[in-house]
Amino acid sequence: MDIVIIDQLEKAPVMDERLFYVRGDATNEETLLNANLPKANWVIIFADQITENNFATRDPLLVDGKTLLIATAITSVEARFDKKIHVTV
Repeated sequence: MDIVIIDQLEKAPVMDERLFYVRGDATNEETLLNANLPKANWVIIFADQITENNFATRDPLLVDGKTLLIATAITSVEARFDKKIHVTV
């Protein structure tokens, strides 16, 4: 199984032949398409405490809000490509 990681890091955090890294914002549909989301069967979203300005936050509303934006972007791609993707948060 291939795994794709989407993050804002300069380079992939780990290297492996079945691991692919896409640098970008997971709330952005273009980034999701670059990650080949329409071919995915499963997505795991990890809560991210880093804000837009690279500050860590402990505010659960901000963390949950960002997670919801990612899930909404995935739903948009699902609808556009008529594809069901199992999402775990």
